[in-house]
Parts: sequence; C-alpha cells; structure tokens
Amino acid sequence: MYERILISQNKKKRLEEEGYVVLDGAINEVTCHAKSIKFHDNEIDTIFEIGGLDMKFTSFKLIDNKATDEIREARMNYSCQAGAGQTLENMAQILDLDVKTTLQEAELKAEKVPIIDSTCGVFMEMEENRLISEGFPKEEIAAAIIRLTAASYFNKFVGGPQTCSKQMFLSR
Repeated sequence: MYERILISQNKKKRLEEEGYVVLDGAINEVTCHAKSIKFHDNEIDTIFEIGGLDMKFTSFKLIDNKATDEIREARMNYSCQAGAGQTLENMAQILDLDVKTTLQEAELKAEKVPIIDSTCGVFMEMEENRLISEGFPKEEIAAAIIRLTAASYFNKFVGGPQTCSKQMFLSR
C-alpha cells in the first residue's frame, strides 16, 4: 500500500534521465506497521491498534491458514474517536487512574461490568459521570470503560462479527 506521488510516467522518465532518483510512492503508516510487525513476529495475522486520535485495523492474507506479509484489509477511522486512546485516557483520568497501568488493574478487580453507551466519546464520558454519581465502585467503572472501548472498536470500527472472516478467529 502506498500513495502515488507522480501521475505522469513521462515526467518520471525525464527526471531520471536528468540524474534524479525518483521514488514513485510514499509508504503510509499502515504499511510501516505491517512491515514492522511481520519483521518481529511473522505469525501475527491481524493488528488492532487504538491510537491517541485514531484506530486502525489491519489483517493479512492467509495461505494455508498462515498469515502472509501481504495486507488483505486495512481500515482507519477518520471522524469519530469514540474508543480511541485520547477518550480512553480522559475517562481513566476522571477516575484518577492511569490508562497504561492502574485502569487495567482496577478493571480486573470488578465484580460486575455496567454497560454504558459507546456511541461517541462525549456520550461515553457522560455515562461514566452517571456511574460515578450513582455510586458505582471505581473498579466497575474501569471495567465498563474497557468493555465499551473494545465494543466500540469491534462493532463500529471493525464492523462486528458479520464483517470478520472466520480465519480471524482461528486459534494458533
């Protein structure tokens, strides 16, 4: 996957004849992630990324149930950041938790997981404040945040189970 820079092959040829080295494409971040992951572990068949402001989903073509280094599908959100890293970090901070450590530690101690709206980041934070005002324990709110992040990513961004191939869920 790359973005073409030059439209005219004639222009490329003229520049090369003048001694210029012409790179006819720019590698995007999805391709960079894919190459990096495959370099470190060629058994990985899917990348789920929740970034600060965006989310990405990349799956690789399979041959004989083994992942290749060729990208089968890549998606990236462009508008709503519901479930993206910054929203997750904001919600953890409301509970005085750290998104990298104590949020998960608290979540694992929850006895139950309240369900909250994962439609958009604003609704998510409103729902978190509702749980706080209703007296839910910090651990259960943390569990709700983790659950809604995963649900938001999977159902709205990846497209839910109806869009995922059976191969994505094969155990290794």
